[in-house]
Amino acid sequence: MKRSVSWLLVLILVLASVTSGFALDLNTNQSVIAGEIISIPNVNDGETAWLAPEGATFSSLVEDGTTVTSAVYELGATEINIDVPTNVGEYKLYITDGSIILSEAAGILTATAPVAANQTVHIWVMDAVTDAALEGALVIFGNDISGYEELIAGVNGEVVIEAEYGVYELFVDKFGYESIEREVTVGESTNEQHITVSLNPVEVKDVTFRVLDGTTPVANAVVYIGNHGYTTDEFGEAALLLEYGDLGFDVVAEGYNDVNGIIPVTADTPEVVEVQMTKLIEGQYDVQAEFTIGSLKVRVTDENGSRIQTLSAPMLVKNGFAVIPARAFSEVYGFEVLWNADTKEMYLQKDGMEATFVHGSINFTFGPIDGEKQIFAADVAPYVLDGRSYLPIFDVIDKYPALKAIKNDPPAHTISLKFREADTQGNPTGNVIPGVSVIMDGHTIVTNAEGVATFVDVFGTPSYDESYITFTAIKSGYMTKTSEVLSNGTALFEIALVKSAPTSGSSGSSSGGSSGGGSTTPSTPALTPSLISDQVKTEGDKALNESLAKGQAATITLQNDKDNKAEVSATIITRLAEENKPILIQNKGVEIKFAPQSLVTPELKKALESKIGNLELGAKELTADETKDLIVKVTEGNTGLIEIGGKVFDLTAQIVSGTTVEKVKSFSEPVGITIDVSELKISEIAKLTGVRYVKNEDGSVKAVKLGGKYDAKNKTFTFFTDQFSLFGVMQAEELTKVELTIGQSDTIVNDTARYNDVAPVVMNNRTMVPVRFIVENLGGRVAWNETTKEISITLDGKELKMVINQPIEGFDANPTIVDNRTLVPLRYVSEALGANVLWFGESKRVEIVK
Repeated sequence: MKRSVSWLLVLILVLASVTSGFALDLNTNQSVIAGEIISIPNVNDGETAWLAPEGATFSSLVEDGTTVTSAVYELGATEINIDVPTNVGEYKLYITDGSIILSEAAGILTATAPVAANQTVHIWVMDAVTDAALEGALVIFGNDISGYEELIAGVNGEVVIEAEYGVYELFVDKFGYESIEREVTVGESTNEQHITVSLNPVEVKDVTFRVLDGTTPVANAVVYIGNHGYTTDEFGEAALLLEYGDLGFDVVAEGYNDVNGIIPVTADTPEVVEVQMTKLIEGQYDVQAEFTIGSLKVRVTDENGSRIQTLSAPMLVKNGFAVIPARAFSEVYGFEVLWNADTKEMYLQKDGMEATFVHGSINFTFGPIDGEKQIFAADVAPYVLDGRSYLPIFDVIDKYPALKAIKNDPPAHTISLKFREADTQGNPTGNVIPGVSVIMDGHTIVTNAEGVATFVDVFGTPSYDESYITFTAIKSGYMTKTSEVLSNGTALFEIALVKSAPTSGSSGSSSGGSSGGGSTTPSTPALTPSLISDQVKTEGDKALNESLAKGQAATITLQNDKDNKAEVSATIITRLAEENKPILIQNKGVEIKFAPQSLVTPELKKALESKIGNLELGAKELTADETKDLIVKVTEGNTGLIEIGGKVFDLTAQIVSGTTVEKVKSFSEPVGITIDVSELKISEIAKLTGVRYVKNEDGSVKAVKLGGKYDAKNKTFTFFTDQFSLFGVMQAEELTKVELTIGQSDTIVNDTARYNDVAPVVMNNRTMVPVRFIVENLGGRVAWNETTKEISITLDGKELKMVINQPIEGFDANPTIVDNRTLVPLRYVSEALGANVLWFGESKRVEIVK
């Protein structure tokens, strides 16, 4: 069936699942972006669209295989959608019925390369308690598409990354601190993005591992904690400094079976831990494979003897853990590897058992192929690299007693870096730079008079048969540089360091507080202008400016102020928020930490627009009599809270303009409150909770439990709030804390990881959370009526009812079902279930306390 058609092509831009389009006139040459989709309307059943290189004929398309892409029309549709080739070039469009060309577009389509949109991302790593910069922290940033960068934070705790728009994984770690892993969205709201990551310090303890064969010491055994190995001496001992917590360990020695386990590191952990080894019996394993990080070669020992086998892709390391391509499980160990494209599930089957992984999820299941399986947490989530799925090897192999995997580090290298100067425009001057602090492989070396720093026996981050290693170079007067070099033996690399641009500031000097005689204090150095020096107006502004100029966090101390208050101008608050700087308010026994966006409230914006009014912040301890009267009113109400003699603080935040005062109703990001509890006798640390005391109109006092965390080292207790009132620390008879993160099924209940089969989501700008998971963890019950689609909730003697997709009185979002689980608006948890709810917008985290 021939026909004459005037064809229009509609270019479908598929970006972030949002579709838009415009018409193309193919009577003239047209440009489209490579890799996108074009749509051809008004076609008939059975017709096919072809995009082929300019000059190709229908015969050559079919016979010679030069077809670029095609799409067969589906019965009942009205158009054909086909992909534009990802490679750039000129193409023509053909419409055929499978044997004859019905129409050939007169014009030419030119596929052009898409232009990636980039953004500069600044990441600051800080101590969550002292707000000090954490130099040397490990920052891993990336995704499966662009790959992952491993960077080391400089002296100011900062790393700088250029990233295309998209969603990335961020992992931050430093010894002595809790690591953090979260998602980061790089968008187009600004040219630069600023992210502050606060790491909580953890306790550490000296522990000696003593490795024995009976009573005989085992020398040269390696004790692995995480990705770090410690070799035993002639007495079979290895001295380690370990962080508090349950730490997994592996002990490996030649000629012995590996020993692994978990050591709970606390103040009560013995100073010496003995590990008994048993000698390896030859032929004990059906298959033993010895991998080397970054190499395609693996030594395999099985019933056929020992041999070297070549892999399709090598063992790599992600977040400190060994991973291998899924295909290697088949190549080396004989697994059957299956893939479900719809569910993104990968099945590894052997000997009637099955391990099931899902791309992007750290949880996996293991058990009989046709039986009940258990859920386990993997070392690292599966991911895709260069078209291959990578899985954590030891999570799988350790489940099979007859299989063994050995991981060898890549060969060590000697690397020398020679630094030469470049001017502020990046032009080389040729001058060598002595005194540069170079951080590589956890070590810091300063360049000598020739500008050279030499590292011996260092390891890189492997990538196939090559190995790269990251370094960071720091020197005053120069821009900090983080980059990587190829570590392939002994090598010398020349590196250019760019001089910093001069810092702008006011000329001349000021005597500050000098007397009329004009005397000065020579021993006091002049402060470096800070980022707010040009906006200082109030005494509070001055305090913030001085702390920043000294290289400290923006801090105001109220201890010497008789009113226990300080005023800060709205422009200063806004400037610090733009620069992603938190603000600390300190007084005796208490510290308040405002996140960078906490104080950017409607009240502050109003003051900024009107150019009238300052923000007044206060932190005052109640007297002993005031505290006693308050606690009596709280405990009279039988609130389940026990008084432990703690102090109570009145915290205030309000906009002050002359005699007009407007209270800040709530903060844009929760505020951290840390209270000194060193003088308290605490019996049950797990039951400690921050408390917000709310005075009612009838004179009674309502106590709201806020949860929190005890710092044993500093003897302080930290909790968060989104509004100010009176605050203290009490002990709860019952306390439940639930933490959820948008888009993540992993949750934390009372500091214990739990898996929830449906993640919280954002729908129509409302946060929706799984009601059954929350209610049952808060001690309630949930019943479901399939006929009426009604849910009944019983909690604290009250019964609440709701119907799916029907309005809940007082709420603007209906309960809905996702993956067979009911989600309700977050505010419902607070107002109907009586829990305190905090929303941490920066990390998209929800904290529920009851």
